[in-house]
Formats: sequence, structure tokens, C-alpha cells
Amino acid sequence: MTQGKLLISFALALTLLFMIEEDIEFSSLHSQVTGSIHSSEQIGYGTEDRQWVLTQQTPKSKTGYPVKVTEEVSIPMRDGVILKGRLFLPEYKRGPFPTIVQLNGYGHDRTDVADREHMLYNLVERGYAALHVSLRGVGSSEGESNLFNQYGQDGYDVIEWAAAQPWSDGHVGTVGISLLGISQWLAAKELPPSLKAISPIAACADCYSYLWYPGGMLPGPGREGRTEYSFALEHRNLDEWWRERTVLEKDIQAMTDQGIAPLVSGGWNDYITPGNIRAFKQIRATGGEGKLIIGPQAHRYLTNVQPYDFEIYQTLWFDHHLKGVDNGIDQEDRVLIYVQGPDRWRFEKDWPIPDANDVELYLTDSKSGSIESINDGSLQPELPAQKNVSDQYTYDPDLGPFLPALLSSSRRLDIDQSSYEAQTLTWTTDPLAVSTEVTGSIKLQFWASANVEDTDFVVQVTDVAPDGTSRQVTTGYLNASRAESVSDPTPLEPGQAQQYTMEILPTSYVFQAGHRIRLSLAGGAKPLDNQRYAQGPGLHPTPAEVEIHQGIDYPSSVVFPVIGNEDIWTTEDTFADVPDSHPFFHEITTLAHRGLINGRSSTKYVPDGFLSRAELSALLVRAFSLEQESETLPFTDVDAAKWYAKPVSVAYRHGLVQGVSTRRFEPHQDVTREQAFTIVARAIKDQEYTQDLSEEVIASILSRVQDIEYLSDYAREGVASLLNAEIIDVEASGLLRPREAITRAEVAQFLYRSLS
Repeated sequence: MTQGKLLISFALALTLLFMIEEDIEFSSLHSQVTGSIHSSEQIGYGTEDRQWVLTQQTPKSKTGYPVKVTEEVSIPMRDGVILKGRLFLPEYKRGPFPTIVQLNGYGHDRTDVADREHMLYNLVERGYAALHVSLRGVGSSEGESNLFNQYGQDGYDVIEWAAAQPWSDGHVGTVGISLLGISQWLAAKELPPSLKAISPIAACADCYSYLWYPGGMLPGPGREGRTEYSFALEHRNLDEWWRERTVLEKDIQAMTDQGIAPLVSGGWNDYITPGNIRAFKQIRATGGEGKLIIGPQAHRYLTNVQPYDFEIYQTLWFDHHLKGVDNGIDQEDRVLIYVQGPDRWRFEKDWPIPDANDVELYLTDSKSGSIESINDGSLQPELPAQKNVSDQYTYDPDLGPFLPALLSSSRRLDIDQSSYEAQTLTWTTDPLAVSTEVTGSIKLQFWASANVEDTDFVVQVTDVAPDGTSRQVTTGYLNASRAESVSDPTPLEPGQAQQYTMEILPTSYVFQAGHRIRLSLAGGAKPLDNQRYAQGPGLHPTPAEVEIHQGIDYPSSVVFPVIGNEDIWTTEDTFADVPDSHPFFHEITTLAHRGLINGRSSTKYVPDGFLSRAELSALLVRAFSLEQESETLPFTDVDAAKWYAKPVSVAYRHGLVQGVSTRRFEPHQDVTREQAFTIVARAIKDQEYTQDLSEEVIASILSRVQDIEYLSDYAREGVASLLNAEIIDVEASGLLRPREAITRAEVAQFLYRSLS
């Protein structure tokens, strides 16, 4: 052998030596990266102790096989049609391999194919074989293409053909986004024996209900320009043609029985993902094994998933279900969601979230005062006293009223909806007392009548800020004649009130304290001017006069799945002496609803009165949930029979309050501003809500205080910490007034800030 050949052989041997495949090292996520967070991060009240993701992790693994590509692979179908595909194999690794199939209804040889194949390369580099196939009638494959034509049968044949090849070990999984996810559901419906796991991204199993005929309404923007549009219009109802192209609950049950494991994913702002979420709900209802990952995305791949990247989760899923690796992915909580508002990831046990609180609010004709819409109704926790009231709108397919169509490439929260809502019926809550998380599918149950045999209902749920800006959180659609059955529509009886139930598309969103939740209702949805890639239903062609009924005889309501706290709205002013115009009305009312402050009586708070040392002790114990074991009273002037005895002892034991001497506490003495600042700063530091400040930083912060000479040395660090966290303010004149007594309203203000 020549020296050159010897060197090449030696180099190749080194390459093979270092290309050692190792599965990703993965252990319990919860012990490493999850835990509680504080409400200052704008999370929903009562959700602090859920499994929030705290850090991003990168699992360890060794990969790096070069990828060998074989073009124009031919795959025969049962009817003789030949499909074409591209084969990817790990080079320098001996097979057979677990195999990934991607079923592409657009064609595997399109110009954007690299975007569709990056997941395949990732898996092949980790020791998988992958086959990317053009379904019939697209790309270089034979046959006729129409809407999902023979996706199920062809998917079955491709999967079983791949499993029988010498480079495959017979264990097959599927991947792909959108149409490439729909094809996975339809292939799984046919129950290929070799199929072990699927990963449909931003897709739908029941695409009749969630893509082509949302809520039974006509196909609209995003569907009208497609070549398949004419095929869909030939089948208005869910008939046998559609059943062949739809995964129904009985099909999910069969998939569960066979042990197919779906990794279901998508984004809250995607128009098609709700179909994926519904399928996961059915999987869990049938006892199936699956995992759900939902991010904030619109119609695109998942990015910035935490604690691991989405491709890592997908690899772990296939490693477990195709390779049999015991990597723990099946032991983790089944649901990973992105909560909008705090914009953080969190694990949940299941979907729907088992401990969600169904909060029902009734549609009423009382004015919310928040918008000049057709009716400006309110959402209230109490059923309205009237037997029957109604709000009306006139729908015209050219004139509306319309709500905006869905977006397909950006977040729906980017557009102020108030000008569109002003043309519709609206019902709006009072300002929320606390930040409120809504996660799940919102249910609207309402009574309506129309003067025609059919009409549509379009609703949206928005977040209304104190300045009136309204941002769309989610939407819902319903065709009236198909409300009970999309297979056998029932014409309406004109003028007859009928009850409807609409499942509004799922979301996970935190409405902040002081904001309102609004429900808007119109007769159709329409793209905004210059809106690109709009999605959603089409317009009903029939004009209609529509009434929405409310009251005792027709109790129309909306049910929100609230996580954490149930008491989400301010039902009335808490104290008669704290009017809406009081500068600290919101702070006082919110803390009273949380049970953190008490009035001097049932109707009076006395906001301008001074706070006593006993009251401050009790407030601290409640606000910071201090332990209240039996205490030894340290002060001779604190009577054990008094209401404040235990709070004083608890606060003293935690080092938050001190006596005016070693034996006296003087519980009825007014608290000075300096004392209140110092005590609350101690409580906050004890809870690790603030950071330690250097002497230089403290000096810099306190340089803003003009009357600093009246501030005691023991108080300076605490006051600087509160100023730094913007919990207290220096007056415009630069005065802090540390020696003056503090009012009850002022305490409510900065305690509210410290807790939110």
C-alpha cells in the first residue's frame, strides 16, 4: 500500500472511531429546570407554585454522521401508482436504522425543500434513516392530486415499504409541519403495523372542522385560492368523502389501541393548531400516550422552546418510541405550554388542565362604559334579573358587521381591535381585581334567533387595557344550521330563539390586573386592508336580522378556564369611603379582595387614617404568608386575648418588627413612614424578591432624597432597596418625610407594588 493510501485509510479509521453515536443524556426536567416564580413576573394570580420553566438546558449528546442522499427513490402503491422520494442514510454507520418518513403533499423537490428537510437531517445525523416522499400527483410522483387524495392509503403503503427495506429496522416514525402533519394523521388512521410514533406540527386531524369549514362555516381566505378549493366546495357537509379525509374520535381510539404515540405541537397564534390540540384531547380521553407542546408561534416551526429546543424533544420522543431508549421522556408531564403575558414556558400534567376553574360570566345589558359599540353590554358573575332582553344586529355580506380574519404570519395581539368591535355587539367585564390566567378552550353558550333559515356567528375574545386598546386573544366560529351536526344541517325556524354552544379556539393568556376581558360578536370575519395570508372562514351569502337573547329565560354566558384564582373581577367597590376617584382605589380594592387588608368596619377603610403597629403586623403576616405556630408573647403590653397578639408575635419572630423597648411593643402607636418602609423591605428581602445593593449603589439612590438627614442609619439600605424596585417614590420635591405617620392608603399602595 502506498504512503498516500495508508494516510487516507488512517484518516478514515479515525473518522469512524470518533463517530460514536450516543443517545441524548436526559434526566428529570422538573428537578433541574422548573419551580415557583413570583407574581412580579406578571403571571396569573395563584399560579406562582406551578411548574414554570426557570432555565434553558442543552442535553449532552454525541452525533455527527455525514448524510448520504439517494435521489429518485421509487415506491410502489397498492394500485400500481409509483411515488417518488429522496432517501437519507447515515454514512459510515452500519444499518439497519430506525426510520423516519415525511409525506409531502406539495412535492419533495420544491424549491423550499430545504426548509422541510432540516428535521430529517438532524435525525439522520443521529443514526436514523429518513425517507422524504412526494404524495400522488405532486412533484415527480404519479397519480392524481386533489384534496388529501388517498393520503391515508398511500401513507400506509410508504410506511410499510420503508419498514421492509434492508436499511430499516422496521420501526417507523413520521415528521412534518402543516400539510405534512395532516398527512401523518391520515396515515396513522390506517394503522400501519410498523408505525410507532408521529410528530405532526401545526396541523389538524379533523381538517373539515378546523381548516376548511371552521365551525361549519364556509371556506374563506387562505382556502379560496387553492387548487383544492373546488373539491372542498363539492362536499359542503361532513360526508363519506370527508370521512375518508378526516381523523375522527373512533380513529383516535384505534390509534391508541395500536400504541401509536403522537408528539403534538403548534402555536397559539396559528389558525390550524386548534385541530392538533383537539386531537391530543381525544388521545388522552382514549388513554393514549402522547405529549403536547404549544408555543406562541403563528403558522411556522416551533422556535425558542424551553427548557429544550423542539428538535431535542422530537429526537427524545423517537429515541424512546423507535429505539426503545429509557430516556425519561415518557415520565415527564405530558403538556408543555407557553403562557402569553408573562411569556414563559410551563409544564402541566394533562390537557385540558385538570385543576382549571370554570368561571361563568353572564351576558347582560348593563353598560360597561368601556366602548361605544352597538350595545356595550357587560359580562357579570350574576344572572341578570330581567326575564328576557335582547341585542340586535343586521348582517350583510357586503357591509358586515365583521370582525378581522385570523393572521397566519404574525401574532394576533399586534392589532388594536377596538375600532372593529365598535361595529359589533360587545360584552365587557369590570376591571380585573387580580392578574388572571385563562388557559384552555373558552365555551360560549348563548341564545339567538334570526329571520332566516341560516346564518353565522363569529366571536373574539380580547384584552382591553385601561387606555381602551383592545388586543385579540382568540376567536370562535359557528354556522347556525350546523351547530348540532355538520353532517345533517337543520334549517333555523325564523324568529325562534335557539340555544347554541360554541367552543372558542384554545389559548393560554394572562389578563393583567386592571384590564378587562371583552367578548365581541358579529356575523362574519373579513381580512383587514392589505392583510397578507389571512385565514379563517368565508362569509355567509345571506343577509340576516339577528337577536342575541339574555336574561332569566335565556341565560347566555361564557365560561373561562381560569388557572389559579377564581375571583377574577371586581364585583363592587369594597369600601364606601374609597371612591373610584381615589388615587389608590385599585390597590386598596385589589388587596381587600385578596383578603390581605381589612377595613376599620365592613364599609369603611379610612384611607387617610394612620396605620397602627398592630395593624401593620397583621398585614405582614397575611401578605407574606408567615407561619403562625403557637408563639410566646415577647411584650408585656400585648394582651394574649387581643386579635393582634398572634400576628405581632409571628412578625416579631420573623424579625420584621421590633419593640420600642425590650418589653414594650405599643401596638396602638402610629407607624412612621420610615418604620413602614424598613419593615416591608425586611419582608421583601426575606422572600428574596429584591437584590442586594452595594454601598455605592445605595449612596447613588439616596442622593435623590432631600430630607435624608431625617432617615435613620438602620433604614437606609431598606429604603434604597424599595426605591430601586420602584415600590416607593420620592416626592417631586425630593422629600421622603420619614418621621411622619403613614396613612393606610399609602401602605396599600406600596404593599400592592411589592406583591405584583
